[in-house]
Amino acid sequence: MVAGQNEFKKIMGDDYVVNVLLPQLYAEIDNEVAIDARTRVAKMMVMRILLVFVFGPGAEQYANMLVPLNDELFRVVDINNRIEFFLPPIAKPVSWVYYRLFQKGLVAKKHKAYEEILSQRGIRYNLKNEWSLSDMVQEYERNGEINHHQALQIYEECFFGGQDTTAGAVEGILKMIVENPKVLVKVQQEMDEVLGEGEQFRLTDVERLPYFQALIKEGLRLHRAIPVLNPHCAHEDSTLGGYDIPKDTLVTVNIWGLARDPEAFPDPYEVKPERFLGVDTNYSGTDGKYIVFGLGQRICPGQSVALFMVNMLIGSLCQRYKLALAKDWKHERDAGTFFKEVALHLNLMRRVDSHEIAG
Repeated sequence: MVAGQNEFKKIMGDDYVVNVLLPQLYAEIDNEVAIDARTRVAKMMVMRILLVFVFGPGAEQYANMLVPLNDELFRVVDINNRIEFFLPPIAKPVSWVYYRLFQKGLVAKKHKAYEEILSQRGIRYNLKNEWSLSDMVQEYERNGEINHHQALQIYEECFFGGQDTTAGAVEGILKMIVENPKVLVKVQQEMDEVLGEGEQFRLTDVERLPYFQALIKEGLRLHRAIPVLNPHCAHEDSTLGGYDIPKDTLVTVNIWGLARDPEAFPDPYEVKPERFLGVDTNYSGTDGKYIVFGLGQRICPGQSVALFMVNMLIGSLCQRYKLALAKDWKHERDAGTFFKEVALHLNLMRRVDSHEIAG
């Protein structure tokens, strides 16, 4: 399994995304004046990368099938979340009915899609040279540690928990960049100086690009995937900030509010990647101020994959294009749990000819 994980690092860390998935994206958007960045870049590319992560190289071809199913399921869950928030006395029975009528059927459709991918690729009980998550899951299933339904649910957790959250962060950071063009100029200058002309941005370059790292941290501060953490339960009576919190109280951490606390982040609504330069800030959440993926034992298990996708997509787009808001795009609100504005539309202009960038 260690050898398989090393193969996976090769696939996810560099070659497959740079040599296959990014050129596929460039071929789709290079000649377009304006694009729907939410669907064409954020959702579709995140889904393609997740498909490679879960099922291996070549599985990205199923993104066109899974993105609409994921969108439909999120709409159903979003409505259910509103019922639970605004009508708590009747939330449990209504949610049960809602699940039976809508959500269960959509999950079944997605499970059927996973079965098709497994069948078409011939990887069920048949390990390939290219390691993927499904190899490990199939091994657990073959050994009797999990059943087949549980295996399908593991795949579902990856796509339901990983796609829209990461895509929302990618879209939010892109919006932040185009609304602050000086930030984009600084990132591109750093890339040009450090990478030089003709060198394609890779994941291993991130550690050489401190301003880019700061940009991603600032972007995830302002555009994190979710505004609050999952509820926790107080194990004993306690007092916090002058408030008495009885034992067994459900406590929700408002990480959206923490990210905008002026004591932790002066001028919190200003975009200032510089605030993270020369500061030892990581994604563990242990400092109690900068919490993106949760913390402790319940920290997001997909953190490393999410950061990989955010870094690769934002870095590659910044290196390749001059980015600007499409002229007809309006800052309109579209209420929902994950996306609060209408889909971001961008104008793209190539910075570097494709022949000048190494593959």
